[in-house]
Amino acid sequence: MHAIEARHDSLKTPEFVALARRHGVAIVIAGESKYPLVADLTASFVYARFMGTRPDVPLGCDDKALARWASYARR
Repeated sequence: MHAIEARHDSLKTPEFVALARRHGVAIVIAGESKYPLVADLTASFVYARFMGTRPDVPLGCDDKALARWASYARR
């Protein structure tokens, strides 16, 4: 099992997603980060992580952000 994180906007393409899917490589869903969000499912598993947590907020993110990511996870 492999995962790759897209850290440049040039990777937000259908070709990149197709390549990852063809090889069964997950594209990391890096939430709340400065990196591009490529949320296509390309493998038999999902690798998701929060990056932009805030030290001044309990749990690192507010209720709105938590609800949004919980919704993504349910889908």
